[in-house]
Amino acid sequence: MSDPSSLAVTPQSTKKVIYFNGFVVGIGNADCTLDLRIDSTEIVSARCSYTLAKTLSLKLAEAVARLEKVTNHNLMTTDEVLKGLRTLQSDSHDSPSK
Repeated sequence: MSDPSSLAVTPQSTKKVIYFNGFVVGIGNADCTLDLRIDSTEIVSARCSYTLAKTLSLKLAEAVARLEKVTNHNLMTTDEVLKGLRTLQSDSHDSPSK
């Protein structure tokens, strides 16, 4: 039986969770900027070194590649989705309405 006085008490987490559905990447002369957005509204701006930006891009690409491999499904990029939506919109304007 464990001694209750020996149990560690951990404080409530202060980690913030941020959801975003868009971003803008900027490159300056000394670092990189990543502006996270919800729709077109910027919610947070993060800055990091070139080295960290490259490492982050590689790690994200590796994680997505693993997910695509185990699900046997290629995820679309937002550019691909936008292209499809534009095609869909164009097709709906070209077809006669009933």
